Amino acid sequence: MCWRENANTNRVNGIMKVRVKKCAYVLALCMGLVSATLIACGNDPLEGKPKQKATSAPAAFTEQRKLAAANTNDDFAGGVVLPKAEEVALHGKEVTGGLPAVMTFLDERQTGLNYIYKKYSALKPGFEGEMTLDITVDVCGDVKNITEISSTTNYPQFNTEIRNSLAKQKYPKTDQGHYTISLSLTFVKDLNPQVEAAQADSVKVDSGAEKALPKGPHIVLPAKKDVIVQGKIAGGASSLLKFLDKQSNLINNIYNRALKSDSTIAGKLTLNVTVDPGGDIFRIFVDATTTGSASFDLKLKNSIARWKFPDSEQGRYTVIFPLTFVQK
Repeated sequence: MCWRENANTNRVNGIMKVRVKKCAYVLALCMGLVSATLIACGNDPLEGKPKQKATSAPAAFTEQRKLAAANTNDDFAGGVVLPKAEEVALHGKEVTGGLPAVMTFLDERQTGLNYIYKKYSALKPGFEGEMTLDITVDVCGDVKNITEISSTTNYPQFNTEIRNSLAKQKYPKTDQGHYTISLSLTFVKDLNPQVEAAQADSVKVDSGAEKALPKGPHIVLPAKKDVIVQGKIAGGASSLLKFLDKQSNLINNIYNRALKSDSTIAGKLTLNVTVDPGGDIFRIFVDATTTGSASFDLKLKNSIARWKFPDSEQGRYTVIFPLTFVQK
């Protein structure tokens, strides 16, 4: 009997040893995978500190700086207008540092973007426009995908270089999964520090007064057939038209101010606006434009971004509508 009990005990001990070894192997494998991931993302667990800041800018714009300096004048007054924090949307996993980290990232790359714009302005003087991008970033801060949602620059080579340069950067990281940054970059040939949008927003509209036929430069609002509604807006397209009608004096005011610095502005500006259930704007970008002035488009877009749109019946909705500006 004793020898049987000893045999059973030895067999149990042998099984336990095998299981312990397997658990040790699995644990070692998991720790190895975690360490490999940290090192791949620029964090060496043995050093206890990051090898590279998530927002550090590598020398990705050296060639653009050289070409821009050689091909353009020093008095070049154009540049990129970065979006405000409220104009940047983050989707997906939480970003380390949140939206402030993303805004810091953009600020650090403004000079490089200006050099690219400066270089291409030497090849095609006077071009302007806006690019709307979706940039998907992985857990390490590397770009997995960058998509051009829309553009009004009419310069494909320039757009490609902007995308390629942004794709090489090291973005803020996440703890897990991917996230997407949705933003717009506006390139203008003359950066004007004067901001008149706040003054324009203070104009009061008397909705009860009868409107006379417009004289001189003015806006032409869209017809119902020109408005595209995606989702459920309270009151449908008609409520949007009534809303725009109330804001028409304000839009005309912005237009007439812009004409003082550029008398050639005219044409159609089509906006794509996504609205939250409460009427606040979730996202806005220029879908198409023939006004010939990116700075005017930007000023009008930024003003509209602060408006309170009609409520939705359910969830977010998107409206696409044109605004036409005529000289007489």
